[in-house]
Amino acid sequence: MSERLNDYPGWVGRVSRIEAEMKLDKQPVGTFVLRDGDELDSRITRALAKENHETLQSCILTVVEPYQKISERLALHTPQGWVFYQDNPDLHDSHYRFYPTIKALLQSVENVAKKPLGFEKINYTDPC
Repeated sequence: MSERLNDYPGWVGRVSRIEAEMKLDKQPVGTFVLRDGDELDSRITRALAKENHETLQSCILTVVEPYQKISERLALHTPQGWVFYQDNPDLHDSHYRFYPTIKALLQSVENVAKKPLGFEKINYTDPC
């Protein structure tokens, strides 16, 4: 992957969902972090890679939405580009829209993910 996620604003590495939600609690709408997923996310990514016969990498967007709802989206890096998984295992389906960079993917949901949260990053060599 040519894009280094651990250099991207909002990248926090290997942080649990609970820790990410605690850091985002009471932050303004649109504040987000990008992080490594957990074992379930990894299994989903492996299953999707097998189903689509492609090499995939993934990370999680954890973001504050209106009414202080904190939600997560699985972002996939595919040979076609970056995409948010939408519960359809056929990544070649026409309803998926791919973006060349993680920045472009986040800009596609700018009303949702607009401000990376800056907190101490945890450095690991396996970025997403």
